Amino acid sequence: MRPVICIDGSHLKGQYKGTLLLKDVVDDSNQLVFVSDRKKSIKWAITRLFPLSHHGACIWHIEKNLIARYSSSNVIFLFKRAALAYRVSKFDQLMTQIRTIRPSMASYLERAGISTWSRAHFVGNRYNVMTNNITESLNSVLRRQKSFPITLLIENITSLMQRWFYERKSASTKCSTTVTPKIDDELRKSFDAGATLPVRNLDELIFEVGIATELCTVDLIGNTCSCREFQMRQIPCSHASRVACTKEKSLYDLCSPYYTTEYWRAAYNEVLHLVGRESDWVVPQSIRSVKVLPPNIRRAPGRPPTQCQRSRTERSTFR
Repeated sequence: MRPVICIDGSHLKGQYKGTLLLKDVVDDSNQLVFVSDRKKSIKWAITRLFPLSHHGACIWHIEKNLIARYSSSNVIFLFKRAALAYRVSKFDQLMTQIRTIRPSMASYLERAGISTWSRAHFVGNRYNVMTNNITESLNSVLRRQKSFPITLLIENITSLMQRWFYERKSASTKCSTTVTPKIDDELRKSFDAGATLPVRNLDELIFEVGIATELCTVDLIGNTCSCREFQMRQIPCSHASRVACTKEKSLYDLCSPYYTTEYWRAAYNEVLHLVGRESDWVVPQSIRSVKVLPPNIRRAPGRPPTQCQRSRTERSTFR
């Protein structure tokens, strides 16, 4: 799977306080990218736990903030185009337009950190993952379960993941194409878009594609295009597709392995097992001896804290 992780808080709605945070073993790497909203707590945690990784901002959350602050649809449309631009020159052109129409909005976007929300300026590779909407979708799926007791919540999440893994494994097993169906469709669109573009050899594996101001240089040695879409998404752009056709080269060979059906199957190949009956658990004494305090509970304003809550406060103060 592409090394891009979307993250968001999932606030528990039951009587116990807390935020659900599921963490697995993820190695720190300069290839790793996190995408989240602009909450400082998330940014701080990522910086501390994954210092080599890169952190991108969700452009959907920024767009919501812009709508609340400025409610100007034409300028917000320019922001979206700027955020999704591949070339720095195109980004600069759109930011100049925003600055001319709404200087305050341009200042806000600059304070938000251009390198976090602009695809052209982002350090690292976030592919086409510009939002963390996938986590918002998961929050929506779990909106009822978030009011459950912790153990029941985890059981529901486990059951959900088991079903999803099985469905995706079944779908990938039936797939007969080299790349996933979605990428196969995108390759067809790229091929059609580049079908009539003129091509000129600069070298055996370097080409000029297009005309006049839309002229791009495609390099099949490093799999790059001066439009920057090819290397950022790691699937052929229309220019690279045209070159591949000229050289009688398969478009599949120009795609990242992450988009292949083989990788798709491998991502969901693991079987998620049930925890099993509690009566069958073998719990080491080292775990049994650990004292676990009850979680903090929500209480109405003015109501005195419980003994457990007082103990927690005293322990925190002492530490």
